[in-house]
Amino acid sequence: MYNFKAIIAERVIRGGGKDMSQCNKGQIIVLYQGKKFFKKTAEITCNGLCTVQRIMKSGKVVNEPSSSSQKNCDRKTILSNRDQKSLKRLVKSNRQKSNLEIKKSFDKGSKTIYTRTMRRELKGMGLKNCSEARKYLVTATEPRKETEIYKRT
Repeated sequence: MYNFKAIIAERVIRGGGKDMSQCNKGQIIVLYQGKKFFKKTAEITCNGLCTVQRIMKSGKVVNEPSSSSQKNCDRKTILSNRDQKSLKRLVKSNRQKSNLEIKKSFDKGSKTIYTRTMRRELKGMGLKNCSEARKYLVTATEPRKETEIYKRT
């Protein structure tokens, strides 16, 4: 007679590598949500361990936050909600200001931040199209002074 447990165990360890139907994937996800272990789920569904792990990993997307998410790391935020609102107000008041000008006007308030941090926050708010630095216009009256400004930047 055949030893079915040995055959199933070999199948669990080796894996099949075939495409699975939505029904089988759904069964694996339901077993995962029922708190079954990977190996037990692989034995029940007669699929490979790697296959079960891959499907469970893709099934997590629905309602569970991923561990690599920026929002869920325990790092303290640099700007509070109030600071973000005031920064947004500053930017929307004059969209032609450079990042340095916005930073200087923000630093007059309660908190000081780096320019890179401010740009990251603006990008997160969807306001990343502020000019990076002021572009000076060269006039005919003072071309020497204007070219010196360009050489410094």
